[in-house]
Amino acid sequence: MKTDSQIPIRRLPVSEWFHSAGFSMDTNRPLVGVVVCHSDILCSLPQTEILYQNVEKGLQAAGGHAFRLNLLNFSTAVTPKPGESVGQFPLRDMLADQLECLASESGVAGLVLMADRSEASTGLLLGAARLNLPTIFVPLRGSLNAEDHKSDKNNGKSNGKSKDAGLSLGESGNYSNYAISLLTEVMGLSLPMSSTVPEGSIDHMRLAQSAGQRVVELIKHNFMLQRVLMANAFMNAIRFDAAMGGWSGTVVFLHALAREAAIKLSLEAFATLGRSTPHICRLNGEKNHTLRDLHELGGVPAILTALRGQWLPCPMVSGRSMNELSKSVRLKPHDLLRLKTPHRKEGGLVVLRGNLAPVGAIYQMPSGAHQRSVTHNIFGPARIFDSREEAVKALQEKKIKSNDVLVIRYEGPKGGPGLRCQSKIVELLAEQGLAKSVALITDGWCAESTGPTTIIEMVSPEAMEGSPLAILKEGDRICIDIDERQLSVQLTDMDIKLRTVRWKSPAPRVRNGYWARYARSVGSALEGAVLK
Repeated sequence: MKTDSQIPIRRLPVSEWFHSAGFSMDTNRPLVGVVVCHSDILCSLPQTEILYQNVEKGLQAAGGHAFRLNLLNFSTAVTPKPGESVGQFPLRDMLADQLECLASESGVAGLVLMADRSEASTGLLLGAARLNLPTIFVPLRGSLNAEDHKSDKNNGKSNGKSKDAGLSLGESGNYSNYAISLLTEVMGLSLPMSSTVPEGSIDHMRLAQSAGQRVVELIKHNFMLQRVLMANAFMNAIRFDAAMGGWSGTVVFLHALAREAAIKLSLEAFATLGRSTPHICRLNGEKNHTLRDLHELGGVPAILTALRGQWLPCPMVSGRSMNELSKSVRLKPHDLLRLKTPHRKEGGLVVLRGNLAPVGAIYQMPSGAHQRSVTHNIFGPARIFDSREEAVKALQEKKIKSNDVLVIRYEGPKGGPGLRCQSKIVELLAEQGLAKSVALITDGWCAESTGPTTIIEMVSPEAMEGSPLAILKEGDRICIDIDERQLSVQLTDMDIKLRTVRWKSPAPRVRNGYWARYARSVGSALEGAVLK
């Protein structure tokens, strides 16, 4: 049985609207939804328009029609302060819902997704997975040239783009700023080289045009998105993430996308593949390598070539195989790819468990100079705070001392609500000289965890669910053992049970409106923080 999106336009009631609106087109041609989701603060409008026009040219050349869908996005200019935004994950789900509704009603036969921010890209991919149409992703952002990168690093802006573009709120140029685009290419959801192509270049425009042409071919061959979103694609993405050093946001992104694709993904996959994959490439490290350097070395295919033989076969929208891509680059000696002397013998993400994190928690290992200062075994008294604001106040009043274990709870998807970012806490610890001597544990998220501070994030279950994190008391002795992958509190099982019985859920921070509905419906961060 054909879905509405597979029925020719002439048989859809909406065709009359197209004609009345002045569209002149052959209704036998497939209608393709070109989804443009950007912030004019972060991505210049002229460049976005040119990219869209090139996608449209590709569609027309291949025999398709472009139908533009503009979705709501937001700018960091309207968030309270950099690092304090609370809306990334709720916005992601809003975008997924918008795309699902608009594309379903418009009767498009395929999709080209264009976005500039990580949460926008993720939201579009989640919505596209539900729709299961022939789909290609086109990143609006790419690599910068040397001068632009220098300006971006020194001034925080380049060509109208904020250095905080993307979910990551760390230093411009870090892997986390580009992780979603890179992972999307690895999974086969975008064309080769599209995540590293120089921004605004002729090659960028050509890739956009090729994407328009290719999606029409996918429609003709009935190549649905679910054919790409196979288990092997997720395993390849996890391995690639480990090779790049790892990012905690990857755990949330891949779990959310896997859920929409009906793929069962476990934390064990991150633990196993992370331990068997060396960290060979680091962006913005000691030698300040950039995404442009990776592109000139061969882009994502260069990483695939470096770890040839470790990738699983999976279909790709480009029509090329993983094996073919892993042989497509002749590697040249370069400090960016450390094959013989990797930054670490394993990836950067560590999954911790214990009586304080029965489901799990994430620790992102630092690299470079910070790697040598990491304490792998921490035992100290808990300093408990029930919100980010309380912890900030305590730090400003100099109430946190060396060897304390800072616990910030009720900051998870339900408690935040929205998995609030704790980057401000990390900044204050560094300012007060406590970065190396104070550990941070939270059911929230830190976005960028590459400094010397030991940060345990996304502790699950979160405190709002009455987890062991919720029943901690001031002074409880916390043990963090990175080598043994343990996160525990010095309490007996009976102590935890008795405290849990006495625990009372705090009043929600928001009682009505979208935030309240979100808090009631959202799931665990380590399961993608998706709405149920």
